[in-house]
Amino acid sequence: MIAIFASWLAADYACSREFIANHVETPFDFVHLDHSRLESELMKDGIDPEVYWNISRLTPALYRSGKEGADWLVKHEPQKLAAEGIEDRASYVLDNTIDIALRLSARKKVLRRPTSSTFPLKLMSPCVTIYRKADALSEVLGTVPGGVDVYGLYGTPSFDRTGYFWRILFEMDGRWTEGFVSGLDVSRQ
Repeated sequence: MIAIFASWLAADYACSREFIANHVETPFDFVHLDHSRLESELMKDGIDPEVYWNISRLTPALYRSGKEGADWLVKHEPQKLAAEGIEDRASYVLDNTIDIALRLSARKKVLRRPTSSTFPLKLMSPCVTIYRKADALSEVLGTVPGGVDVYGLYGTPSFDRTGYFWRILFEMDGRWTEGFVSGLDVSRQ
C-alpha cells in the first residue's frame, strides 16, 4: 500500500546522500515517508489515515527502484503471515485496500484537466538553444538536436517582456530534457 504514495511523498531528508550512506541498510530502508503530507493527501482523498497505517502494519514491506523493468521486492516478515488470525487480517486488508482503490478512482474521475498536457512544436532550425529560464540571458542548458520530436508545455513572456519563450520537452537516448526556447525558434504545428 505504501508503494502507491511512496514515490511522491518521500521525506525530504531521506533523499540526501548523507542520509542514505548512514541509514539505508536494505532496499526497504529507502522508503521514508513524510507522514504529515501523506496523511493530508489521504484525508483529501477521503481515506482514513488510520486504515492506511493498519494496512501498512499488516502487510509486508515492498520496494521497487525507479529503474525501468525493476522487480518488486517483498520483505520477508513471517510474523505478518502467522496462521493465527490470518483470515481476519487478510479480509481487513483486502476490503480496505479495495475501498481505498475505489476512493482514489472516484477522486480521479472528479478531476478535470486538458486531454493532453503537451502539444507538438516545430523547430525553425537545427540546434536550437535551450535555456534554464524564460530569458535569453539565463544559463544555457544545451541545444535541441535536429530531428527530435519537441513538445510544448506552455508559452510565457520573458522576464524583461522583450521576448516570448516556450517551455519544451523532448526525449533523446531514453532521457527527457526540459527547458525554455525562444519563441523565434519554434512554430506551433
